[in-house]
Amino acid sequence: MERSMERYRGTAEPFREVDVSGLVEWLSAIPLEDWPQQDRMDPDYPYPAMVSNPEWKGFKEKTQALVDELVCQFEGCRVEHRMLSVVIPQQRIAEHDDMQPEDWRLRLHVPLVTNDMAVMLFGTKAVHMEVGKVYAVNTEVPHALVNLGEKPRIHFFFDIHEGR
Repeated sequence: MERSMERYRGTAEPFREVDVSGLVEWLSAIPLEDWPQQDRMDPDYPYPAMVSNPEWKGFKEKTQALVDELVCQFEGCRVEHRMLSVVIPQQRIAEHDDMQPEDWRLRLHVPLVTNDMAVMLFGTKAVHMEVGKVYAVNTEVPHALVNLGEKPRIHFFFDIHEGR
């Protein structure tokens, strides 16, 4: 993937390899029951456990080195919307697209725990993201998620925006 100031127009593709062993070790000590759940009125449209609070169990501190390592590859850009997402086994996220501001360029997904049956869907294209790789993702394209495996799917992600 070309690293430019242009908005990413693909769906999802590998960006580069990265060592996430420290983050995986940190997460493995946190029981799933400790993750905050998003409340939804409709039980047929589940949302994953999401963490955006930088203070949660040292989230910002634990992810800062990785963020610094990745954002430096986008000269003149900044990071926003840092999150951890857990999609439990047999959970699906319905197709949706995200509205992004004018200065948004792409989202970087960093899989930390996954299984072969956890995929993002872009129409008929299924993308399984592997631990140890970072993926460029265009969340403005309609996408869905399904985890039919036996392990949770845990991703760290953040958005790259133009400007400091």
